Amino acid sequence: METLRLFIAIPVPSEITDMLNKRQNLLADELGRDRIKWVGRPHFNKSNIFHLTLVFLGNQKREKVTEISEVMKEICTKQKQFEIFLHEESWFGSPQKIKVIIRKIGGQINQLQQITVGLRDKFEEKMSKRPFIPHLTLGRVRRNRDLSLLEFEEKMIKLPQSRKLKFEINRLVLYQSILHPEGPVYKKSFSCTFQEASAWEFQ
Repeated sequence: METLRLFIAIPVPSEITDMLNKRQNLLADELGRDRIKWVGRPHFNKSNIFHLTLVFLGNQKREKVTEISEVMKEICTKQKQFEIFLHEESWFGSPQKIKVIIRKIGGQINQLQQITVGLRDKFEEKMSKRPFIPHLTLGRVRRNRDLSLLEFEEKMIKLPQSRKLKFEINRLVLYQSILHPEGPVYKKSFSCTFQEASAWEFQ
């Protein structure tokens, strides 16, 4: 029986993606292009956009897409648009062995938290119990190419400070992750849009 590898995420606007790509180039020059598997590299294209993953559903039967879409629509009809921003680079892992390079997220993260909790409540049997930490993944350190916090900080000092990037969150997307040797390709299976918010709600 055919299954699809699915996750629910919030897409990053193209103009923010362009700025992240430029920043990635600087990071790759300093931290290593081969040492870290950078998101969307080396064959960056429109199917490999940045996104904020909220829920990873794993392998699901194709007919499950309809049920998942209905849950997403229910959330979208109640959710108003809001803004977040990307802070400076940070990391996941340990001081001795960094595993993931990320951008921290600020702004109305309570909204992200509420959406994620709502989705996890609906798909509880499939969900990890790990706490939700809002972030944007830039790259993952390859095996046997260790990167310590000390080295990371020494190299980051050499780079210009990263800009705070603000953008509007206005929809949910159900992605299918299609695995390839050169990296995954993300195909949209469903999308729904949040309600428009008043100007004062973005303050």
